[in-house]
Amino acid sequence: MILTAQNIEIRGTITGENNESVVFPIVANRTTSHGMVANSDGKFVMKAMKSDTILINATGYSVFKFCAADSLVKDFYLLNVHLTRNVITLKEIIIHDIKSITDINRDKEKLGIKNTDDYQNIDGLSSPLTWLYERFSKKEKDKRLVATLENKDRQVALLKDLFRNYISYDIMDLEENEFENFINYMQLPESFIKTASDYDLATVIKSRYQKFKKDRTEKY
Repeated sequence: MILTAQNIEIRGTITGENNESVVFPIVANRTTSHGMVANSDGKFVMKAMKSDTILINATGYSVFKFCAADSLVKDFYLLNVHLTRNVITLKEIIIHDIKSITDINRDKEKLGIKNTDDYQNIDGLSSPLTWLYERFSKKEKDKRLVATLENKDRQVALLKDLFRNYISYDIMDLEENEFENFINYMQLPESFIKTASDYDLATVIKSRYQKFKKDRTEKY
């Protein structure tokens, strides 16, 4: 006859993946919340009910789970437990140099969409065909688009350098992965970025950062 509340004894030896010793392995009865530490050789003896779930764990290892509920009826169980080490994937950390305000101001001077026209001094009256080609050919449009995108990248990079500088001086507190969201939120005109004084630029960015932080808090 199968006894649903049968008393059992569990004896076991706990080692690591390559049979190495495991420091202070814990054997716990999840059902009763009672537990014990195996001895220095990784050996343990525990009384339990057949329906109980036994958890075996140690720092740096995955949990081993044992339950005899579905096994054949017997009073004694012998376990050889090999714990596997946890695999920890670390998040990639990118370290950025903090540019000085002087270097950032030099980068401001580089902002602006470069003229990509091959015939920059041609006007529509003196050479209408060349002028029309420059304005409407796909090749020239693509060149202007690339120049526009490159300028946008320079602007974003400059603002990110400013943010890192401001963060280092506790003017603002923003994670790197939030930089582009904040840049899109600010919508600062390029003309203002290029011509504003360091003080005015810092004041406007700090003001919009505080509003950005408030709006984000209210949203969530």
